[in-house]
Amino acid sequence: MFNEIYDELNGQSSAEFILLLGGILIIVLVLFNFYKNYLSDMSYHINSTEISNFNNATERLSNRFSKL
Repeated sequence: MFNEIYDELNGQSSAEFILLLGGILIIVLVLFNFYKNYLSDMSYHINSTEISNFNNATERLSNRFSKL
């Protein structure tokens, strides 16, 4: 009986850890999107090649996540 409870607790902690990592990932992606919009609004202050490099990097990252 104790082994069954122990196995259930291990599964619960793994699920909580996965949810925590997923939440952190979502927060990072949202902040990344805000930063991208901020850079686009400040385009007259920043060299256009920097913005295009950043946009290319975000597109590559987006393509990697869409394959999952």
